[in-house]
Amino acid sequence: MNCCVIPGCGNKFQLYRVPNSGNNRFRQWKKVAPVFGTGSERICSHHFIETDFVENIRKKLKSTAIPSINLPAERLKASNKIGCCVLGCRSKDIKNMEKFPSMTSKAWLKWANILGCAEANTAGWKICQKHFKDDAFTTVTSRYLKNSAVPTKKLKRPVKIVEIHRRQIKQIPTEQCLLDHDYVKEDLRPKSNRMCSVYGCTTKTSKGVFLHKFPKERIKMTAWVHAIKSGKKPTKNSFVCSQHFHDSDYNTGT
Repeated sequence: MNCCVIPGCGNKFQLYRVPNSGNNRFRQWKKVAPVFGTGSERICSHHFIETDFVENIRKKLKSTAIPSINLPAERLKASNKIGCCVLGCRSKDIKNMEKFPSMTSKAWLKWANILGCAEANTAGWKICQKHFKDDAFTTVTSRYLKNSAVPTKKLKRPVKIVEIHRRQIKQIPTEQCLLDHDYVKEDLRPKSNRMCSVYGCTTKTSKGVFLHKFPKERIKMTAWVHAIKSGKKPTKNSFVCSQHFHDSDYNTGT
């Protein structure tokens, strides 16, 4: 869901995922908001207070930045070693590392010429932030929702969630006269969803009623179609029930 689930809101920006129904936090959210814990529901930041968020400030390298400081005096080739790829740099702090540009980008050629690795495969290489000037970075502030946060603002009124139960087949009580004897109550419900093709007849397979397929022979099939006055060509799911035949039409088995 790409918008806030709170009734009357509909905001599509700064959305936060509702906990799943199996999460303990979901019980608290369910008390104040109409949520079901499907995993696709979102609630926007307007329904949380400032103390529900935590901010993370970090430096992000600009797309136009090029390594230009703390490089070797000679044009030594960089290598895919552990940590920073610049030779002579022993930095291994992953948090202060920047990925090498993609080999299909324009920035890669500039980086490769400066570091002397134009003929190398730089996939997976990294370089530390010590080799960039201060103006090569921009400050990025990210807001995260705390694990203990619960929506409390602009909720209007709690929405009562009605649980929908599955439909159940109505149990018909057995007559008292059948309970007093060893009779077997016959099930007269249709055995199949197939229905007679004769116009106006809705008979299905049940006790004493059978459905017959149309003959495969063209002459006999045409005779059946004319007899039931049907203008449609019968299919493999077309049938005629036994109520439209005489007793003499059947062969008595032995």
